[in-house]
Amino acid sequence: MLCHHVPISYLVLDTEGKVLKSSYATAELLGVHRLHLVQVPFSDFVLEECRPLFLALIRQIFAEPGAPVTCELVLCTAAQQPLQVQLQAQVRDPGNICLVTLTDVSSLRASPTFETAADHALAWEFWVGPDGRFIYVSPACQALTGYPAEEFLADPELFVRIVHPEDTPPFFPSDLVQYRPEPLPREYRIVHRDGSVLWMRYEGQLVTGPDQGILGLKGNNREVTHERQLRQQLEQSVEELKKLTEELNLSEERERRRIAQALHDQVVQGLALGKLNLETVLLKGEIADHPVLQELKSILEYSIQDLRDLCFDLSSPLLYDLGLESAIGFLGEKLEQKFGYHFIFNTWARDKKPLGEEIAVAMYQFCRELLINAGKHAQASQVTCLLYQDEQRLILNLQDDGKGFDPERYQEGFGLPSIRQRVNYLGGTLTVKSKAGAGTTTEITLWLAKQSAKETL
Repeated sequence: MLCHHVPISYLVLDTEGKVLKSSYATAELLGVHRLHLVQVPFSDFVLEECRPLFLALIRQIFAEPGAPVTCELVLCTAAQQPLQVQLQAQVRDPGNICLVTLTDVSSLRASPTFETAADHALAWEFWVGPDGRFIYVSPACQALTGYPAEEFLADPELFVRIVHPEDTPPFFPSDLVQYRPEPLPREYRIVHRDGSVLWMRYEGQLVTGPDQGILGLKGNNREVTHERQLRQQLEQSVEELKKLTEELNLSEERERRRIAQALHDQVVQGLALGKLNLETVLLKGEIADHPVLQELKSILEYSIQDLRDLCFDLSSPLLYDLGLESAIGFLGEKLEQKFGYHFIFNTWARDKKPLGEEIAVAMYQFCRELLINAGKHAQASQVTCLLYQDEQRLILNLQDDGKGFDPERYQEGFGLPSIRQRVNYLGGTLTVKSKAGAGTTTEITLWLAKQSAKETL
């Protein structure tokens, strides 16, 4: 046939790996007559050390037909000379034959400037057979573990023994059936031969037959110790940044409180005294009805009220004097007057232990933001607020009958992302339920265990 004369080294194998057809180029590559290849297991021409890998490859491609599979093998020619080839195999219809092409790469591998993937790969590649024994282990294992591939091939349980005692092996070679390895990547620690501890990242896949029987496991391990250290440093930096941010929030709140107290104790009191003196003059003098003085009196009254509102907006004195419950109640009444909605406030406490400053200030600010949203954006006519406290949790539940929104169409807005960020830092939870035209329910839960070492209000 003409196909036998194509200048490409190819073979057609059956499910057992026997040669059904061969090109003349393949026979020439191996140094044998083409007819001497037919009905002969091709594994006979594979170097003994590579034979388990080849047989496992054949089992895999027939068990999972699909895209071509490529690997490198060392063949043994008729002259008993090793020949390194790149093999590509793919199952063809009707599913019981496999087309294999061979490319001679020995001249490339002989180049002193070329490093083979098998000898210098950073990943520790392996194949485990159905009997639980390693049939292939890449040379990289020695650099990663201190143990050469030969020791893993001779003793499959060596892999389990080098896993750190506090970690679980990603797979057990001796029992792949009972402890089926998960296909998801896993990170675990091993103890190097020199006693050092290294982090490894395992990725593997079970090879199964048509009856779902296990034919083996193929996988690799890669060292990720440095990556883990970088991740830990990054996580630590993020936590420190969150801590600094919350400390900044508390510092800002304390500064707002200081400014509010200064305005109230000095400016407001001074204006109030000036207004009192003006009223005294108006009562005694003959110019009581002078329009300029009456206008001045009105200006003082409005200015005093504006300053008191400003002081309250800067920092609620009730939060520090009477506690969170009184502060939220007064806040709701003020915003009720401003936005015109009906405010309903209920409290339920199983434990009245003092709240830490961090928790109390944060929950008050959350409530203030949500109440403003209900009037300014949701245009609610009624807002119901429940504050619940027990020995472990502080819960704020706020419901409004406003416009609501469709969570699938609109992202969180109006301050909710910043609230969620602070809630997450405090170790709490934030849930938002809303529907267009059906109002919004927001619930914030903060755990009180974290505040044990914090200053209380």
